[in-house]
Amino acid sequence: MSDQQWSYFSLRMLNLKLSLGNLDSALNELGADGWELVTSVALQKWAALIGNEVIFVFKKAGAGHRPPKKFLGLEGVPDNYAEAPY
Repeated sequence: MSDQQWSYFSLRMLNLKLSLGNLDSALNELGADGWELVTSVALQKWAALIGNEVIFVFKKAGAGHRPPKKFLGLEGVPDNYAEAPY
């Protein structure tokens, strides 16, 4: 059994508010900080009246890592994420 530990965070984006160029930049920034995109899931709300969501799940080697502050306060990441217990 491996004792490798991981930190995870999920980012929910409603109606994908970033342009694709900005999304590329955000993913590259997270990658440079050691975060790896594990998966993404697109969810379509009922009759598309509420909007569509994309959920991105990231992981980083080691325990206790938090996403960069730039990503705090975005849809799906609570403002107090850095202080929130697991």
